[in-house]
Amino acid sequence: MPALAEGEIGSRADVEKFGYFGATMMEQREIASAAGAMGISDPLTEYIQSLGGSDRYAFFVAFMGPPSAENALTAATPDQPYTPLTATDGCRQEGYKAAPTALDGFGSWPQGMQQEFASISATVAADPAVESARVAWSACMSEFGYVVLNREEARQLVAANIPVNGVRTVTYQPTPESPAVEVEIPSFDQGLLQATIDREILVATADLNCSESTGFDLQRERATSEAQRAFLDRWAFVLSE
Repeated sequence: MPALAEGEIGSRADVEKFGYFGATMMEQREIASAAGAMGISDPLTEYIQSLGGSDRYAFFVAFMGPPSAENALTAATPDQPYTPLTATDGCRQEGYKAAPTALDGFGSWPQGMQQEFASISATVAADPAVESARVAWSACMSEFGYVVLNREEARQLVAANIPVNGVRTVTYQPTPESPAVEVEIPSFDQGLLQATIDREILVATADLNCSESTGFDLQRERATSEAQRAFLDRWAFVLSE
């Protein structure tokens, strides 16, 4: 389900269609939740379940590595959870090693290291060029009629609790190959929902226009990269252990 990290803005194509992924995705989130509650599988799970026993076993071995001893004889059974022998095998781990998470081992980091990592966003916000661009961005937003100091306030402008009038039934089909099923979701006030969606897209589009004209996000990305690089350089001796 598409979503934006705090403080971020999407591409122009996404913004002009989905805004901040708020009200524009409200019904889609409800559909996904209802489907999950009904036990409707995601496409990957459906694919795995469609495999024969030996093919399913081969998939798990390739994806996660060899099975644990107690799992070796039952891995081909559809309802048997697959437990790999180790957590460091398979193509999944190859991808992980190619792009490891910055939070790996966070709990064991020295306190000063944890504090510095947690303060990166504050360091970025305090960067003089970022602050200058934010002020320019805010002034630009006011020209569009939106008085906000930052993106969080812009997103709050379009946050809304849409009234629900009972439930309605919609058709859900995870993939073109999947059978269509009917799920029940809250019946939102469609007029108010559409008005909220329209306003969200207008505000988000103004946000993106102002970001591009002031260089706000470019400065944030630059400052974030510099702060992260400084952190990694300063604590390389811990991360390499």
